[in-house]
Amino acid sequence: MRKYGFWKDLTFYFLIEAYADVILRASMEFQALRQAPAPSAEKLQGLVELRTEADEAYGQFLQRLENTFITPLDKEDLLEIVQKLEMVLEAIERAARGLPLVPEAGASPHVAALAAKLQEAVQAAFELASALRHGYKHQALPPNLAALQRIRKESDLLHDAAVKDLGAGALPPQAVVTCKEAYDRLLAVPERSADLAQLVARLLVKYA
Repeated sequence: MRKYGFWKDLTFYFLIEAYADVILRASMEFQALRQAPAPSAEKLQGLVELRTEADEAYGQFLQRLENTFITPLDKEDLLEIVQKLEMVLEAIERAARGLPLVPEAGASPHVAALAAKLQEAVQAAFELASALRHGYKHQALPPNLAALQRIRKESDLLHDAAVKDLGAGALPPQAVVTCKEAYDRLLAVPERSADLAQLVARLLVKYA
């Protein structure tokens, strides 16, 4: 009978970790863009290059998955882990493209804290992906799972506070709409990172 375990065939986990590392660097690029004056599409080149790197890592993972008969987890579960990470990267890219939507005079004081939670969420997601190769009993997994859920809740509160600030300001209606869109994009990163945590929690029960 075939046995599964998070500690077998580390190649898949190293590939997952490499993909997560690209996402972590993308979040750092996002922070640099956010702090730069007058963010614009021309300044997204760093994220474009990281997207290329992520696509290459994704392709390597798929090739390995296709060519390997016996895998440490079901192939669909390994694929779903990478797909959840891909959703985090997509959310970061959308958040970066949303930066120009926020007028300088319209940024809520809570936006900086929400952006910091974005970085915190991606860091926790990277640590979670890196811990998988150590096995389902590795001591880092429960704290990482709990941290991602906590960050998600804290991000929700900051997002709601930022949106509330919009209603109290003097921005024109269209600016309020675009600001909220940008805030929603920021929130999506902790949300997608929490989705990864929920998946890993389910897999830990499945393969325990």
